[in-house]
Amino acid sequence: MVERHRPFARIRSFLWVLILTDVVAILGQVLQLDGPATRRFDVLPKALPVGQPSTELRIQAVSVSIQDPTGYQILLDLLAGPLPLAVGTLPIIWYALRLIDRITATQPFTQATATGLRRLGVVVLIAGAASEVVRSVAAYLLAATVVPPGARMVMVDYTLSVWWLMLGLLLLAFAQIIGYGRGLRAELDAVI
Repeated sequence: MVERHRPFARIRSFLWVLILTDVVAILGQVLQLDGPATRRFDVLPKALPVGQPSTELRIQAVSVSIQDPTGYQILLDLLAGPLPLAVGTLPIIWYALRLIDRITATQPFTQATATGLRRLGVVVLIAGAASEVVRSVAAYLLAATVVPPGARMVMVDYTLSVWWLMLGLLLLAFAQIIGYGRGLRAELDAVI
């Protein structure tokens, strides 16, 4: 019986390490241990003609960096960085830890486990999507505090992350497999 719970104990320990690391990352971002906010933007103003008779165009980029940010810009810089991701992963890890505790208290292949995995998949999808929306809106608003409204295009240093989509879908698929297996087992028990 103790041997059956050993892998779950390792996973549980790993999840606690992830929670502590996540809290440290959040504190580091909020306290700005890596330095003050200096988010950079490349602003592309109107295309300038190279020569009058020629149809060549040259785009001149202006690089903007926030050196003395206001409190609002610091908040937007925090929200445009990795802070929403770190905050969004806390409920995911916490729910996974609670699910592992429930699994070790009972059997792992139950309908409650399938339901718990399904809920965890939904939490991953919601938290991941919310963190990406917060990051992108904050990056846009931060650029709007620096770039004049007449600028043609602003290239914000932002990369879309979709790790949460794959993880959430995998958890939902795994929950479906466990639920289906549980249903087959119930049918087999009814036949026997």
